[in-house]
Amino acid sequence: MHIDRVHLYTNRIDELKDFYIRKLEFELVSENDHSFEMNIGSSRMVFQSMQKHRQPFYHFAFNLPSNKFEDAKKWAKAKVSLSKEEGEDDVYFDFLKSKAFYFTDPGGNIVELIARQSLSPVDKKEGFHPTRLLNISEMSLTTDDVLTVGRQLQDMGLPVREGEPLETDTLDFLGETEGGAFLLLGPQGRRWIFSKQDAETHPLEIKVNGGNFIELNEEGKASMTHSF
Repeated sequence: MHIDRVHLYTNRIDELKDFYIRKLEFELVSENDHSFEMNIGSSRMVFQSMQKHRQPFYHFAFNLPSNKFEDAKKWAKAKVSLSKEEGEDDVYFDFLKSKAFYFTDPGGNIVELIARQSLSPVDKKEGFHPTRLLNISEMSLTTDDVLTVGRQLQDMGLPVREGEPLETDTLDFLGETEGGAFLLLGPQGRRWIFSKQDAETHPLEIKVNGGNFIELNEEGKASMTHSF
């Protein structure tokens, strides 16, 4: 699976634009008074302003070149405070053969940068800059109707990783392992690692695989549009 584009919402649009474009130097694609779009390698991410009684937030991850974890971590530590879990500011996922670190942006989003050692290519250039990110690696989908949404995603052709069954009380990774990109489907109330935040349902739109669209509304109901 390839995550082409994600469209997220925030009540802190100016702070997020300043953070990603000015402070972190992500590549700006377009902007107006209510939204901005930035490049994440071969993917794109949009933030749009939304006035809500609570602050929308999400978890998402960006794929690093397989050899750029330490360079990216050094770059990030010079700009943001890295999040910690049990005293550590990074983690190795044996089942993914990957290493990751996390930080929280001004909108409350839990941001992960991950190097998948067996899947992602090597970058031979020195150092690190956000323009060297490969793509969006993970995007959260939080709903209390995990089974229904999970089956909708499966009908779209997105399998649960390694053929595992859908689980309603934990995270389901949907997408082919070899693709290095996943939708993280799970219920409200579970804590995101490397944060103190419990997962909440917030609206979003995702485009995958060149033209399949996934939309989640504020109630956690999903609609899918297939391309043929």
